[in-house]
Amino acid sequence: MTYQEKQSAVMLMSNLVISGVYALLVYNRLMEIAPGSIELAFWGKAFLLFIPIQIVPRILVMIIFTIINKILTDEDDPNLTDELDKLVELKSVRNSNYLFMLGYFLAMVAIALGAGTTILFGMLFAAMVGSGLFQEASQLYYYRRGV
Repeated sequence: MTYQEKQSAVMLMSNLVISGVYALLVYNRLMEIAPGSIELAFWGKAFLLFIPIQIVPRILVMIIFTIINKILTDEDDPNLTDELDKLVELKSVRNSNYLFMLGYFLAMVAIALGAGTTILFGMLFAAMVGSGLFQEASQLYYYRRGV
């Protein structure tokens, strides 16, 4: 595996674990709240807290990955990005955006059909997490298969 493939695989797994643990915590907190009481405030806090909870562990995982990779393979982090890296990133971001927009559209359809705010925010959360996972999986796929 190349460095980029290993990095994509590690980031995919870490994103899956971080998002899964956070989703479980949010679900448990949601079950403690009485139905109909301050749901918007709860979801606002949950989404705002999701941002640093995604960023900080990802930075730590990248640092740990770089250190462990250097120790095991004596391979440095490639500082230069070539056209392949840029093309892989562009295509994977495109795929991620398509998936997020599909999730957003389905969430709006659910609201139009009378679903509650919990359904809306749950669908938006799933779209965010799913698009992030899909981006990492797309990068891994494009690095393995080629563009």
